[in-house]
Amino acid sequence: MPSPELNHAINHTTLARLQSLLRRVCDASPEALTLVEQELLAPAPAAAVIDLTVDYEAPTNQTDTVGVKRQRYAMCENCKEEFDVTENDEDSCQYHDGELEVDRNSSTWDDWDEDCHGTIDLDLADEYPDGFVWSCCNETNEAEGCTTGPHEVDETYRPEAKKRRVWE
Repeated sequence: MPSPELNHAINHTTLARLQSLLRRVCDASPEALTLVEQELLAPAPAAAVIDLTVDYEAPTNQTDTVGVKRQRYAMCENCKEEFDVTENDEDSCQYHDGELEVDRNSSTWDDWDEDCHGTIDLDLADEYPDGFVWSCCNETNEAEGCTTGPHEVDETYRPEAKKRRVWE
């Protein structure tokens, strides 16, 4: 078990440094490499699932997938949540397929003076969820998703590194 000091250091180290360190630990220790592979990779499905959004040549027979690994955890393009690809089924993801819009009829905005409080825009959606509705179902921002389906991998997702501080 890591010491409190090491936990603190891990929690306050940049993403790039942690990624580099994890690669070096994997290079230095076969046991660490095995542990990281077991945690972050999953076997490719026996009957390979074809992702139609990616151009590649599908395996010609089942032996082509033996030993093939894939990323185990991915970010969903629809619900913006991390998911385990080995547990992704037809009703794993719940999301809105419409656009979030300002609800000008909401009582949230009754006393709102844009000259005093600022423009009503999507930047306020987290703070004033009842003042926004989804175009797909006309429910408020806090409503659970109205569309259900499997998670879809967001191929463009990259973990955010801490923003560099600019000292004045």
